[in-house]
Amino acid sequence: MKHKINDLYTYITAFLKSCPFTDDELINQNGFINNEKFQFALNAFINQVEQNYDNITDKSFENKKDFEKDRLQEENSKSKKLLYFYQLCEDVYNILATLNTPYPNDQDLYFKLAFNGVQHFRAITTLYVAGCDYSIIPLFRSLYENLIIFLFIEKHPELQIDFIEHFHIELHKILEDSQSVTEDSQNNYDTVIDSHLDGYDKTYGWTAKVIEKKANRKLEYMAKEVGYLSYSPIYKLACNFVHSTSLGIASTNVEKPADDFTDLFLNNSIEFISDHLVTLAKNISIPKSNYIIILNTLYHIKDDLLKS
Repeated sequence: MKHKINDLYTYITAFLKSCPFTDDELINQNGFINNEKFQFALNAFINQVEQNYDNITDKSFENKKDFEKDRLQEENSKSKKLLYFYQLCEDVYNILATLNTPYPNDQDLYFKLAFNGVQHFRAITTLYVAGCDYSIIPLFRSLYENLIIFLFIEKHPELQIDFIEHFHIELHKILEDSQSVTEDSQNNYDTVIDSHLDGYDKTYGWTAKVIEKKANRKLEYMAKEVGYLSYSPIYKLACNFVHSTSLGIASTNVEKPADDFTDLFLNNSIEFISDHLVTLAKNISIPKSNYIIILNTLYHIKDDLLKS
């Protein structure tokens, strides 16, 4: 009688230990299984695993829920405070969108950049609560990039169209690499290239109107201009994890990945999402009293969270 499988690790381990065949008996010179008895046993094993799909996934989901519940119930739980702060951020964004609906076209990009920031912070919160500490690092990196672009466009609102139309440049690069360029995509690319300054086809070409030297059209230069250059070392550290450099790999603890850096990335993510929302509130059509209330609420709760 087939037994119920809900612990895949134990089941696979038992199957590996029970295998009576040697390597030479199992695989031919081309790497294919050439033992019919083993092939039959392997197929039976895989079939049984697949038949217990629900049991395995239910068990995995229960383990995940138990882990998250324990983490949220820890004394002075940072997970619980982080989850609370994310909910505050999401609610503030929705309030701002409601107060400013329908919003003018010149504010559309601000809302998109802020929404992108909130979604990144949501993912950071979800992964942290789930114990996936290492996985917050790429999202921290993207959140930082999004904020620098947001602040740079706030300082230079004349770049909004240039940034939006740069979509056609990025899309064309992908389509070209995959040999999937269409007539429409080529026409759009040609149109925006013809209507913008030299160098527009580069990664930060949309900044050409305000950054004259091509060599300066990069994130670090923009970060310096908006007063965020002090965060550059943390950003570069995150890049080491994202790109799997020797520093990123050597700093990874298998038992608790990136433990030395988790708080650093997490705390700065909290700073960055706060700045996203305050920047949005400052640049849209709402009463100044509403802006002051939102600013002080966010920063007060943020400061309390970072002290804990």
